[in-house]
Amino acid sequence: MYGQPQLIPGVVRKASVALPTTPSCNVNNAKAPTPHHGLIHGSIKPATSTVSFLQKPTTASVPVPSPETTTNTDQLTNQAVDEILRETRLGKLRADEYGSTAWRPCPLRKTNKRFLNRTLLSMVNHNNRVKQKTSHRSRLKLTELVRKGSEDRQKKESKTSKANTNKETDKPFPVINLIDDSD
Repeated sequence: MYGQPQLIPGVVRKASVALPTTPSCNVNNAKAPTPHHGLIHGSIKPATSTVSFLQKPTTASVPVPSPETTTNTDQLTNQAVDEILRETRLGKLRADEYGSTAWRPCPLRKTNKRFLNRTLLSMVNHNNRVKQKTSHRSRLKLTELVRKGSEDRQKKESKTSKANTNKETDKPFPVINLIDDSD
């Protein structure tokens, strides 16, 4: 997090200790221990033959950690300790509130996401089909109304033109009165 390695719960990192660069005692002024009646204090280990006469001896150098890394590791350790303490406090509160059931998994089954996704997709497809069907029907009805309207206009125009032509060609027929006529 933010350039620092992640903390792992339950793991406390060991703080690195800075090694002194100068010896704590003066080696040249140290006196050689005098043997007391043939006793050597300490543990005696058999010497192992690790010396190789074919290779040149190498000098070992101990890396001295910089003060920045020691403070960084100290900060990491402090953060880890704080995180562990916070988790234990939360665990205690959870245990007080819910008891041992707080750490059990949820008794409810998991949601069936595949089923839900498929159901939603089928609903969306169904709704799209219904919209297409209704829009197609409305277009057909609109074109039908437009056709009927144009046909009605044509019929009205033809009727009025026929009526006008009939009136012009009609001549008044002589009206014969059958009562008066004595033939």
